[in-house]
Amino acid sequence: MNLKVVRALIVAASVLAVLVIVIAVWFQGFRFNGDVIFLVIFAICLLAADRTYDWVSKRSPSRIGAYSSAAPVLMICAFVSAELMIRLNIDNRASIYRWMAGLGLVTTVAWVAFDLMWRGRLDSSDRWIKPTAIAAAILVVFASLWAGFTVPVVRVGRVTADDCALMAQALKEFSPEGVAGGMRLEAKANCDWRSFGLPEPGVDQGYPIGDFHPWFSVEPPTYSLFRTRAALSVGQEWIMLGGGGQTCFYTRTLKGWRNSRCEESWIS
Repeated sequence: MNLKVVRALIVAASVLAVLVIVIAVWFQGFRFNGDVIFLVIFAICLLAADRTYDWVSKRSPSRIGAYSSAAPVLMICAFVSAELMIRLNIDNRASIYRWMAGLGLVTTVAWVAFDLMWRGRLDSSDRWIKPTAIAAAILVVFASLWAGFTVPVVRVGRVTADDCALMAQALKEFSPEGVAGGMRLEAKANCDWRSFGLPEPGVDQGYPIGDFHPWFSVEPPTYSLFRTRAALSVGQEWIMLGGGGQTCFYTRTLKGWRNSRCEESWIS
């Protein structure tokens, strides 16, 4: 095994290690059966980027041109993979494009950084290396700040009254008819639901047999680092009639939390 192959393997392993850390933080844990597909996809994309760099570098003396050609290949590979995952019903949620875009950006930056470190001797002709490294560091800082403001990754330890208010708001927006007509609610939070106009969790309403009323559920919110964004799951079920759930995303405004969007998370 020559030095070139060893360097490529070290770069790929380092990038995939960074990707595992990002997935664990982003999705609150790493699930081997579900998340390993991301590693396989990006391992293939890394190989495509590395081959593109070598092909371009043999025809052009400019490393900027080689990296400028290889990095888009990695991002395009990520988006094509997202499209294939939807078409093959591996993951049909619209958010897969945002996930792949975010993971692709992290992978691209990490690949360029590690590849620069282990590509070989950097002589005086590579004066652009330091400005590029500084620019990459600035990009990472701004990306981290953006993620801190926008990506909900922090789970609450103890549910507060403010958390309960957001959970109640999500339930009412999820199904105002169910809330208005009475329902049965299950939630892993000790909230004063009556103060928000909701029934107590698990209280039997005494409905006649055959009169189906939905069961509702809500989970404590997950916040971004600076609590400017929030995400929480809500769902409902009509016993044998089926049910469904959504993950709803909220943005903090001066007037309170505003619903940004909701995505289907499960259906039965």
